[in-house]
Formats: sequence, structure tokens, C-alpha cells
Amino acid sequence: MSNVAGRSLSLAVAALLMLLQIAAAQTAPSDSGSAAALTLPTVEVIGTSPLPGVRIDRDKVPANVQSVTSSALEREGSPSLVTGLTDQAGGVNANANLNDPFQPDILYRGFEASPVLGTPQGLAVYQNGVRVNEAFGDTVNWDLIPDIAIDRVDILSANPVYGLNALGGAVIVTMKNGFTHPGFKGELAGGSFGQRSFSFEYGQQIGNIATYLAGRIFDSDGWRKFSPDHLKQLYADIGARGNHGSIDFSFTGANNFLSGEGTAPAQELAVNRSLAFTTPQNNVNQLAFVSVNGSYEATDALSFQGNFYRREFHQSVVNGDTTHYTACVPANGLLCERDAMAPLIGSNGAAIPDISAGGTIPIGQTDFETIHAIGVGGALQTTYTGPVLAHDNNFVFGGSIDHSTVDFQSSAGLGAINSLLQVVPAGFLVDTPENTGFIATPVGLSASN
Repeated sequence: MSNVAGRSLSLAVAALLMLLQIAAAQTAPSDSGSAAALTLPTVEVIGTSPLPGVRIDRDKVPANVQSVTSSALEREGSPSLVTGLTDQAGGVNANANLNDPFQPDILYRGFEASPVLGTPQGLAVYQNGVRVNEAFGDTVNWDLIPDIAIDRVDILSANPVYGLNALGGAVIVTMKNGFTHPGFKGELAGGSFGQRSFSFEYGQQIGNIATYLAGRIFDSDGWRKFSPDHLKQLYADIGARGNHGSIDFSFTGANNFLSGEGTAPAQELAVNRSLAFTTPQNNVNQLAFVSVNGSYEATDALSFQGNFYRREFHQSVVNGDTTHYTACVPANGLLCERDAMAPLIGSNGAAIPDISAGGTIPIGQTDFETIHAIGVGGALQTTYTGPVLAHDNNFVFGGSIDHSTVDFQSSAGLGAINSLLQVVPAGFLVDTPENTGFIATPVGLSASN
């Protein structure tokens, strides 16, 4: 009986194992099929025109396109547009021509978007569909784009659709709103060299209406003497969404004091690496930028997009440096041009006295520049995505108009250079007319585009 019982138990166990294997074989294809049905390939979509509108699969764009999301911008700490571009996008690097972390030159495959006047600008930069290259010199002031409020950055290769300065490509910055970023986030930080900062963002949606507010205050004494930075940035958006349309009102404001001390001689650095050479060197950038973006879907395939903006920009530059002005020869108690013969004339029409005391006191000059630009404009476009001759289609037609007025002023003031290599103003502004063979100053320019 024991042998029969043992055989019966063995057969029962074998049958149970067989049933389990059969059940597993029957359920496995079902689970596998379910997983295959639920797991879809990721499709990344991008815009193909400056205005926010219908997006298409980036794999169908016949050009190199790179995207950096808000999470990537804060991968190394506080959100940073510059760090995100240089670390997360290929072919992008930064130069520090103005020696300030908030005023870099961004290069994409050798084409620049720079805050430095006179730089050939090869990149067009857009924020929410509005070109933010400045009206004077097409410069790009990266400190005026609030990093914390950036939702996404797309970098596209050269495309004439993006207009002026797009020879090397375009940088498309899309900002956050209350629909995509609800809730509150804040950061309080401090560090070496007197660095302290506070930033926050808050979004809320109530029905079809949503608001978003973000701000940042940053202060730093700088690791070098006379190199503090003070940033104040604000971004606000209020939007509405309906079944067929949307509209967003946004505001970007900034009031930034940025110091970028120039390179110093090796002899000076040997004394103390924090010393600066001929100061002050600073910029004050102020911005008030209002824009309206709207869209309307007439049908599933036909939609319309448009925007309107007003952008007012103020910049004040102070640049202390050495000078070519010198005491007159023979000595007559006056300062002269570099030839030591032509007396310098001041803004009051009188000759400028020799503040160098015959060359015994080092003198320098402080160059002043101010820019006041107001830009107003807008754009309209229509997008059709219906089939054409039984083929998929993405047709965009549109146009834009931009008008700006610019007032530019520059002048040169004289002063003595003290032991800290500061140019201390002496109260004299140089007045050199054109066609004298010397640098003309002051310069005033008013223009409209």
C-alpha cells in the first residue's frame, strides 16, 4: 500500500506542476500582449515656427533639433539656462567675454548670441514666440530671461522662418504657466563670497483659468574686489483655456546690476588673485516686457495663432580703463590728445587742465554708455494639418511686424587712478568733434527700425 500511495503522491505532484506550467503558458501571452499594448514609444514633438502652435514629431523635422526641459535646467542645483544649454545640449559652449556668469557668450556650432555690442550675432532667440535679440546690435542679454520660469528650451539649426540672426540657428524658450506647473516651490540659499538668493514659483488652476508667478532675488559680493552682482527677476502669466482656443498674458521684468572685472596683469595677480585692474566695470540692465499669445482651433486640422508684445529695455554701462590722453608737450598745464599737442576740450567748451600734474599722477577714463529701446510688434499665422493628396501634411503660413525706437548715448570722463586701480572721476567730460583725426566723443544716436 505504501508503494501505491507513494506513486499516487508522485503522480499528483507531477500533475500539479504540469497544470501550473500550462496555466503559465496560457497567461504569459495574454500578459505580454497587454504590456505590448500599453507600452508605446515616446514621441517628442516640437514647434517649427516662432509662434507657439501645432507641434510635430521631431523625427519628421529635416534638421538637428535638441530640447532641454526644466528638470534638466535644475539638474545641477538652481535652474540655470546657461548651464543647461552648455551641459545638456551638443555643440553648445559659453565664453566669458564680460567676465560675469550672467552675461556669457553662447555659441552653437560657432555662431554666437552675445550681450557684447559689435559681436556678429548668429543666433535668433525667442521667448514665448517673441524675438528677444535687442533692437540695438541684436545682442542677447541672458540675465533678462528668468531661469526658474523656463519650461523648455529648443535649439534648432538654421531656418529662415526664424528671421534675423538665425543664420546659425534659433533658441526657442517656452515659459511655464499655471496649467502645466501648479503648486508652490521655493529655494533659499547662501554660499561663499557673500552669495545669497531666494527664488520661488507658484501656479494655480481654477477651472479654465490658471495663474503662474515666479521670482528671483540674487546677491553676491564676488570673489574679486569690486565685482558684486545683484539680480531681481519676475515672471507672471495668466491664461485661459477653452474647447477651441486659449489666451495667455505674460509679463517679464528685471532690474540687474552686473559687474564683470576684466583680466588683470600677472604681476598684480601675484600680489593677490582677487585684485581687479581698472575699475569700475558694470552693467545695469532693466526690462519691462509684456506679451499676449492666443490660439484658436477652427477645425481639427485648421488653427490660428497670434501674439502681440511691448518690450522696453534700459541699459547703463560704466567702464573704467586706462587712457591715451596725456599731459601736453611742452607743458602748459593742460591735457592733450595722444599726440601730446592738441588740447582736450571739455563739455563746457573750455580746455581741460592737466590732472596728471605733469604725468606724476596716473590718470584714466570712464566710458559711459546708455541704451533705451522700446519695441512693439506682433505676429499671426495659420496652421493646416489635414491631408493633401492623401499624404500627411503640416502647412504653416504667417507673418510678423516689429517696430523699435532706440536712443544710444556714449561719453568719456577723466579721472585719477588710485592705489586700488579705481578711476576716480575728476568731473571732466571730453568733447572731441568728428573729423579731427581723434576718437569722437560724446556720441548720440536715435534710430527706428
